[in-house]
Amino acid sequence: MHSFTDGKNTQWLIDLNSSTLRRVQALLGINLTEPLSTADGETKNLAERIAGDTLLRVDVLWAICSVQASGLAIDQEEFATRLSGGVIRLATAAFWDDLRDFFQDLGQPEVAEVISQVQEVQKTISAAVCGQMPKLNAAMHGQITKAIESEGEKMLAELTKATGKQSGKSSTASPG
Repeated sequence: MHSFTDGKNTQWLIDLNSSTLRRVQALLGINLTEPLSTADGETKNLAERIAGDTLLRVDVLWAICSVQASGLAIDQEEFATRLSGGVIRLATAAFWDDLRDFFQDLGQPEVAEVISQVQEVQKTISAAVCGQMPKLNAAMHGQITKAIESEGEKMLAELTKATGKQSGKSSTASPG
């Protein structure tokens, strides 16, 4: 059993057992006991779909936590509201850890290993994106600076034309 804490400091338990798995299937039509299966018309297996679709992940988390939420008088909308990006990341890790443990305990270490690989891919993607952020920020800053300078120059040129004055020089009329 794993857990995560939401944005309002409520701790949620991820406990994948037969009852929870049935509830996920009843609510979402997906069978977590077959994470490597591919649905009709899908090119990705269930684990890949969950890993790649944040909204599906939130729905899976809701289905898992809905009994606990009901006891706290929290509906699906409120539950989702409590899941900021960082919370979703932590909740996702708890979900994958519990799903991996479920298959390990079930005596299916090969499925548990695939789930571990899904987790590693997600960590690699996250690290790569985070590693690129300084470069992206610097590039964006450079582009914004250039745009501001360019717009400033245009505005100065327009003001100069409108007032008949050159930048930095004032024209004073001599009394006559």
